[in-house]
Amino acid sequence: MSNTQNKKLVFLAGLPRSGSTVLSSLLNQNPLIYASKTSPLIDMLNVMQEGWLKYFNNWTPEERNPVLANISSTLLANFWNHVDKPVVFDKHRAWARNIGGLRSLFGETVQVVATVRPVEAVLASFIKLIKQNPGNNYVDRDLLKEKRQLSLENRCDVLWKTYVSDPWTSLRIGLNEFPENMYLVDYDSLCSNPTDVLNKLYTDLGLEPFDHVFDNIANNLNEVDESWGLLGLHDIRSTLSNTAAKPSDVLTPALCEQYSKYNFWTTS
Repeated sequence: MSNTQNKKLVFLAGLPRSGSTVLSSLLNQNPLIYASKTSPLIDMLNVMQEGWLKYFNNWTPEERNPVLANISSTLLANFWNHVDKPVVFDKHRAWARNIGGLRSLFGETVQVVATVRPVEAVLASFIKLIKQNPGNNYVDRDLLKEKRQLSLENRCDVLWKTYVSDPWTSLRIGLNEFPENMYLVDYDSLCSNPTDVLNKLYTDLGLEPFDHVFDNIANNLNEVDESWGLLGLHDIRSTLSNTAAKPSDVLTPALCEQYSKYNFWTTS
């Protein structure tokens, strides 16, 4: 967690289809918290730093880096200044791989909250959505462009290589390099035992507890699924429960075994 002027900024990352939308919707019940939809903040930081670098041709890294840090700190401190909440969760799946840069700006207390779910369950969740929108989704469009069959195996292959492996890699980098700055929220635990999960989250982040409602959840994040190429991607149920099909009911045993090997994290 980082202090940006009078706000506390928490960074929200994790795997796709692992509960970040549900978690954000729950956090937004708290009048002291603003949890964003996918934010451009980290992309703006990267573009800004790349743009500024061309003006430092005659500067050594020792001269240049403090100036870039000043610029980055200013953007981070003011990006959410218009939000009248003392705590902001900024969501982007790349935050986990950028903890080193965050620590250089804010010190060792930076906290990245990451939602996780078994990779085979992530893929199964995607596949269910794809079957509801056959041909009219980014995965099938990729396969048709490559003249590949719209098979279960090919869909999982495209999902993993193009859409899941990058946030998975970001998560792995964060946990390998800065585990002390990572806080994992397990999707199944959040659905089955939300009170305990959220109470622990508040405690570990140094926030006051809040009584959440789990049977009237509103998604006010306004994500535009059409822009993501898959309808229903950010839909959530109004009542929190884990009604997802077992991965083995959606994928073949071979696919479940193939992708379960990527589940390297633990949530204790």
